[in-house]
Amino acid sequence: MKPSKLKSLRLQTPKPELSTEKLEQRARNILLFQLSSGAKSAKQLRDRLEKKEIPTDLAEKLITRFTEVGLIDDLAVAQTIAQSRKSTRGWSNMAIKRDLQRRGISLENIEIALQEFDSESEYQTALRIAQAKQRTLRNVDALTAQRRLQGFLGRRGYSSAIVYSVVREVLTADSHNF
Repeated sequence: MKPSKLKSLRLQTPKPELSTEKLEQRARNILLFQLSSGAKSAKQLRDRLEKKEIPTDLAEKLITRFTEVGLIDDLAVAQTIAQSRKSTRGWSNMAIKRDLQRRGISLENIEIALQEFDSESEYQTALRIAQAKQRTLRNVDALTAQRRLQGFLGRRGYSSAIVYSVVREVLTADSHNF
């Protein structure tokens, strides 16, 4: 039988109704499994439970309980992601903010998570990753290096003012004429 035929048969077959206790245990297991693979925001977990067809009222009850006991902490998730994206990937505060919003983190928690990164550290991070990228551009002309560095930093969410300053500094330090 074709896979598409099997899928349509599975969709037509009614699922056996689970008792409330079994449904709650299934939802708990889903949450624990999701949390075992890494910290997740309440919204991500809510979406996962919805996808697994867990009733909304039960999902909210369990998410509230998990939050009360400290298994779900959106602020800790926001701080961890912000630190990781900034140090390993060199993302700008704006790019981190967009990522956290997509994950359903509140604006209040996002602002707290981004407090430790000021505009000076933003500039220094952009400079660090641009210098690393510039090492791979030694065999290209100055105009191409400039264009590639600008695109590289722009894709990481840096403002045009930071991009312009950093690229000028990196290329000047490398004795390219700007």
